[in-house]
Amino acid sequence: MDCVAEVPLLKELYSKYRSRGLEIVGISLDDEPFKAGRFVAEKGIGWPQICDGKADTGAIPKLYNVTGTPDLFVIDRAGNIAARLMSAKQLERQIAEVTASNAFPPRQQRDSWQRPAEIMERFAFALEGQPR
Repeated sequence: MDCVAEVPLLKELYSKYRSRGLEIVGISLDDEPFKAGRFVAEKGIGWPQICDGKADTGAIPKLYNVTGTPDLFVIDRAGNIAARLMSAKQLERQIAEVTASNAFPPRQQRDSWQRPAEIMERFAFALEGQPR
């Protein structure tokens, strides 16, 4: 399934679980940031979308070995990768697990590639492809 077909289900899950702490950050593999911006506007996507205009050769796709879309990472409340999925259809069970409690699990020592928040801060780009 391609990422365009996944958007309605992602929007449904975002609406359902946002109050329990779910956040979504999209990484666009477009080579033209304006296309990503247009897509976000057309689909009414309400979460941040990052596009550096480098397609799958950008820093984030390389760091996480992303070769296509969708490629979904579930990040727990401690900032650790809890699961990596290839379809939003597999996502709800994982979201339910990581949002089940308000308690933050202890942070585990991990390699930096497993700390998405840190990576996102290092490689954050706006839709225009400009570093923040």
